[in-house]
Amino acid sequence: MNRDKTNRYQYQPWYIKLWRRRHYIPIPFVAASIYLASERARMKSVLLSADEDWVPLSWRNSWSIAIGLAQVKMNWLHDWSEIRDRLDQRIVKEDQDETP
Repeated sequence: MNRDKTNRYQYQPWYIKLWRRRHYIPIPFVAASIYLASERARMKSVLLSADEDWVPLSWRNSWSIAIGLAQVKMNWLHDWSEIRDRLDQRIVKEDQDETP
């Protein structure tokens, strides 16, 4: 998947980067709504004496989901080569940490 470098976030001028980052503004509200919906579903299952154990999303997971949704709206996607490079860096770092 070869994308034109002019469409990549890191090659954009500052005003386009600022415009794309506008999607970060509602993250606290989106995360709160995800968290509260999860808690409401848990309370509903408790009140209805459901047999299943309901594990609500933590605030951290709700925040991560909200950030992911904002990044999709910003078209902030990664190429396979970027993912592979980051994984390779992580593997090398873990190998360095394991050596005495």
